[in-house]
Amino acid sequence: MRDIQLSRPVLLALLGAVLVGGYLFYSKTQNSGEVIPPTPAPTSATGRSGSTGGTGATGPTAKKDSAEEILKKRRAALRKKAEEAGIPLRVYMARRQGKEVVIFFWEPDAKDDIRVKRALDELEKVRSKLVVFRDRISNKSDYDGIAEAAKITQTPGLVMVYRTKADSWQGYIDAGTLNERLTKLTGHAAKLPTRALDSGSGDLIYSNSGKTVPPSKSGGAN
Repeated sequence: MRDIQLSRPVLLALLGAVLVGGYLFYSKTQNSGEVIPPTPAPTSATGRSGSTGGTGATGPTAKKDSAEEILKKRRAALRKKAEEAGIPLRVYMARRQGKEVVIFFWEPDAKDDIRVKRALDELEKVRSKLVVFRDRISNKSDYDGIAEAAKITQTPGLVMVYRTKADSWQGYIDAGTLNERLTKLTGHAAKLPTRALDSGSGDLIYSNSGKTVPPSKSGGAN
């Protein structure tokens, strides 16, 4: 076999043809107008995209909205239960938590009402589970779910509730006597100081010895 030898001019012509072809191909791709879109960053299942910290439909924002919606539904359910029980929501929640509930119907300017309020203030210091709700007697219908409330026709008036038991008192009552009634109702005893005087008037608020200063008008039990 004879070796094929190309002359120098032929080699240069072939090289030129290759260069021209490459240039034409490059020019065609540049002028075609095609734009290759950038590759999007991967999105995780929780909605976070790249390093921007954005959130998607299943991210933390969606979880927060769901929690708020659940909380609203729970509150609505509690309000409905309180309405069915015939008592305000705050009273319903206190009973549900096992508190000693006292609903105090009073007039802030009445002398005996003020004395009973002071007695309740003293009891709240020694009875850790005691919760007192003060209200006007004009709002008594808000407590129709408690039968004892129907017995209150004037102020000061007290309705005491503990779990499924209830008691009531109408008129003036000192802290010692009220403490005894609450102990009987709840089964939980609390010790009051031997003697307490009202810091404003000097009147005896209560005495465990049974000696009390009579109020401006006599009170009565249920």
